Amino acid sequence: MSKQFPVKQNGLQPYWIVPLICLGTALLVLAAFNRTFDYGFIGFDDDFYVTENWHVLHGLSWGNVFWAMGAGTGRYMSDTDYWMPLSLISHMADVRFLGLNPSLRHIENVFIHALSAVLLFLVLRSLTGRLWRSAFVVAIWAIHPLRVESVAWISERKEVLGGLFFMLCLASYLRYTRRISFFNASILFICFLLGLMSKPTVVTLPLVLLLLDYWPLNRLAGQSNARRMTVLIREKIPLFALSLFSCIMTVFTQKQTLDPSGQIPLSLRVGNALITTCIYLKKTFYPSDLAIFYPYPLEGRPLGQVLAALSLLIIITTGAILQRRRYPYLLVGWLWYLVMLLPASGILKAGGQAYADRFTYLPQIGLSIALVWLFCERVATSRLQKYWLAAGATGTILLLLITTSNQTGFWRDSTTLFTHTLECTKDNALIHNNLGSVLWHQGKVREAIHEIEISLQINPTSAETQNNYGTILWEEGRQKDAIEHFRKALECSPSYAAAYNNLGTALLQIGQIDESIPILQTAILIRPGLADAHFNLGLCLLHKGLPKDAAHQFQEAIAIDPNHAQSHNSLGTILASQGKEKEGLAEFQKALAISPSNPSFENNVAWLLATCHDHTIRDGRSALQLSEDGNRRERFLLPTHLRTLAAALAQNNQYQNACKVAEKAIQVAEAQGSAELSETIRNEQRFYSNNSPIP
Repeated sequence: MSKQFPVKQNGLQPYWIVPLICLGTALLVLAAFNRTFDYGFIGFDDDFYVTENWHVLHGLSWGNVFWAMGAGTGRYMSDTDYWMPLSLISHMADVRFLGLNPSLRHIENVFIHALSAVLLFLVLRSLTGRLWRSAFVVAIWAIHPLRVESVAWISERKEVLGGLFFMLCLASYLRYTRRISFFNASILFICFLLGLMSKPTVVTLPLVLLLLDYWPLNRLAGQSNARRMTVLIREKIPLFALSLFSCIMTVFTQKQTLDPSGQIPLSLRVGNALITTCIYLKKTFYPSDLAIFYPYPLEGRPLGQVLAALSLLIIITTGAILQRRRYPYLLVGWLWYLVMLLPASGILKAGGQAYADRFTYLPQIGLSIALVWLFCERVATSRLQKYWLAAGATGTILLLLITTSNQTGFWRDSTTLFTHTLECTKDNALIHNNLGSVLWHQGKVREAIHEIEISLQINPTSAETQNNYGTILWEEGRQKDAIEHFRKALECSPSYAAAYNNLGTALLQIGQIDESIPILQTAILIRPGLADAHFNLGLCLLHKGLPKDAAHQFQEAIAIDPNHAQSHNSLGTILASQGKEKEGLAEFQKALAISPSNPSFENNVAWLLATCHDHTIRDGRSALQLSEDGNRRERFLLPTHLRTLAAALAQNNQYQNACKVAEKAIQVAEAQGSAELSETIRNEQRFYSNNSPIP
């Protein structure tokens, strides 16, 4: 007799069906987002949170964990937008165990999202007892194109991590309702705290739990609704207290939510919130023109659109309330959507976006529940209709899978993402600026300037755009124009550390040292983790004849960024000049290890290896190899490098060649007007003429 699988009996599902659906859910998420595994970082917030965040770059340590617990609560929001320590710690852990590999981070995001989807399925099934409805809700939510931004964006680790703890909260609450105990309540409290530490948008969880009390848990039954509701609210007081704490923390750390001068009028924000709530509904059914950034319409929304959106929301809400006894899930799902969308509605404005796809990450679960349950109960009333419903569900999932996979393709690199965003939006100053920055780093200067100028035409008060324009103009040799734009950036944003650093650096390079020093000190005061500002201040102090203070700044830069090659090199110069040649050589070698093809670094290492007073350190062969490589890169045109080559030749007993190279170095130095250098090389040439290296 052939082996048969267990079949459904007495309303029970086969034991293997739940694990199979869990596996299928995970595979579905993998199929939708696996393209991201080959993607890199994006030039939008990934530098802010990861690649240029010096605390994150230092990896997981107790000091950085303590910093993360307070990050976002200081005077300047220089390292994080708001309080989300667990997300920052997760990035630190990635650096510690995975390095800066973006592919592994993308895999991690997809894994977290898949785990959240599986948990949501298990919770919904346990809450409602409905297997296939729960599976379909989760499938729609997990692979909807609106999820792409949350999953494919490394910076949005906070979203998927907060979502994971939200699912754990739901599971913990289900366990608590089945066995009320202090232990189970504590597990729920801890999961909620971890969720808030990942991203504050889970703050509305207690209200969602009250909705679940109404349906499907039916915890209002058996007593008067008012009395029972009081009991249910009272049991959630610790959760509401956490929510209040998170709200206060977020509001007071988001400076723009409290600064009236930086706020868009309340009437415009409310109107935008009403319209965007409807936009999310539209994108749920027709997810087209999805972009990373939707600019805020500064002129506001047309009154007709606002009234239409308000009317639609009132109609849906009224209908859900009137039908609550017949279709309780409709009211619960709709209110879930509205309640969870509230923190990101923009009524308390934070950020320049009008709305964002990622804001639907958890709210859309409620919509999916309401729609799936309503459709199943109203349509699937016969066996044939159920078959058609199953076919329709399968087709919907396949369509979502294809659409999401295509949308994921726009995230393969910054240029593709920003270009696509500009095709989907208009007057998008921020993305024009970001695209310009990307193009500039690709060496496409003309195209970069074009994008930056468009951005400034749309929004001339953008400090970041003014700063970027100044940077490009400086590289193009337009120093006066560059400095003017750096100053404009600071007029737009007086606490913009990068603009202070760029302005200070520009003034340093044109010789205005005294003016540069306080500007660079301000940059460091605003953002202590800006390694370039410490380095540039060190150069200023070195020019002022303060090598000890300069060395301290170079050491600070290295502490922030151990791979800051220029700081290693400059520190080595100071140490060598103080007679600490061994320590200086070590710093030169670190700089060269970081940047192996830098001729200046090669020259500095070669000089000490050829001339160090400690003859045990000298290495003529290595010095000669490095010096020849460096001079070859400089086409034998720099007198300092030729001087080193002569010394290295002499150290290898090639005195005649050393004399010839020294003679050429003297000629080049004199042609460049360096009489002092010329005389120094001439004195060294005398040693070579006497068949002796530099003693």
